[in-house]
Amino acid sequence: MKSPTALSTLATVVALTILQQNSFSTEVDPTFSAQVNGTVYALHVDASGNVYAGGQFNSVNGSPRNNLARLNPSGAVDASFAIQPDAAVLTISADNSGSIYAGGAFNAPSRHLAKISSGGQVLPLALQSSTSSRIDCLALSSDGSVVIGGPFRSLAGTPAIHVAKISSAGQVDSAFESSLLSSAAFEAGADALAIQSDGKILVGGYLNTADGQRSLLRLNADGSVDATFSTEVGSILYTKVSVSAADNKILVAGVRSSGGEGFVRRLNGDGTVDLFFHESTFNGSVEAIALLSDGSIIAAGSFSGGLAKLNPDGSLDMAWNITTDGPVRAVAATENQIIIGGAFTKVGNRAQRGIARINLQNRDVVATSLNGKFQARITGEPGKTYEIEATEDFQSWTSLGIAIATEAGIQFADPNTRACGHRFFRARLIE
Repeated sequence: MKSPTALSTLATVVALTILQQNSFSTEVDPTFSAQVNGTVYALHVDASGNVYAGGQFNSVNGSPRNNLARLNPSGAVDASFAIQPDAAVLTISADNSGSIYAGGAFNAPSRHLAKISSGGQVLPLALQSSTSSRIDCLALSSDGSVVIGGPFRSLAGTPAIHVAKISSAGQVDSAFESSLLSSAAFEAGADALAIQSDGKILVGGYLNTADGQRSLLRLNADGSVDATFSTEVGSILYTKVSVSAADNKILVAGVRSSGGEGFVRRLNGDGTVDLFFHESTFNGSVEAIALLSDGSIIAAGSFSGGLAKLNPDGSLDMAWNITTDGPVRAVAATENQIIIGGAFTKVGNRAQRGIARINLQNRDVVATSLNGKFQARITGEPGKTYEIEATEDFQSWTSLGIAIATEAGIQFADPNTRACGHRFFRARLIE
């Protein structure tokens, strides 16, 4: 069975020029064995490589496990972590002690919000009751407080419209008062949160304010709307995710139009659109993004293929070749891997239900073109078999043959480049 798992090189053919570059190759990690019989909506990876997965499911790897699980780095279920919420877990984050906060639609082990130690014990919150409806998103402050968002209108019996703040002691933070207003719109509320280094809070969703409906705004630390944040954020129907990026930039994603067109956009620190970022659009909602170490971006959602990689400038990375057969709802990035969760049953050509890990590796590329004959050497896993393919348009790929990687790499030649203005190559691992 073939799997498009190792996109090893993309090189423009230039006569008599040697090209040397590093590029990401990708492969679905076969050592990660997890399978989930439902939808994963939230992911967190701890410092030891353990994966917390939350969603709507009742089995992981064939064993009973309701809506929340901790997996060890191999994908096996950690039996010592046995908290099983009675309804969907929609968001997960972790504090400096390793405890996790899980929010969602559940009523047990606590209502809509749970704090769980790294040892798997539910930690008490001082709240006598929780939100009036589910929690869709949460973010942790450096002082240990937690900001929560969703369609709710109260917290512990106190009015709290769509956004609320809970102190590190687990009590309602009375110094924070949401300035958002109730809305009769279906599913109105906060769906994306990010806390900036200055304590201000980015809020995305379908939001009602004294000045009208907003899809993205920023709150001050006391919950008031930050008037310095621009309303000129570009066309947004619904913000599903917001991330504070480098250089005081802000990444936002979601649904751009009533036609369901998804997007990833970068804003300046004041909320205005960053015109140096090439906005990418998709034929479905973007529901999660992750930043990689080289500044590139993984976008995930309900669009065709479920996954895409963007270059640091926002343009679509045409080299990315990992797709899913269903929506991807969550993505978490480590130094050289990403974990994805969603409602898919296949990633690439590998059966992988609900959750998967994708390896990202730097491949050294050395390529030459001499007298119209293109030759290349790329690194691969010694002893593994690869199929070398070429394209000019990323739509139609032509096989150049099969190669077995050695310690010296994978070597191949393409004699058909003389008439081409450019030609691109990839190596696909054959399993």
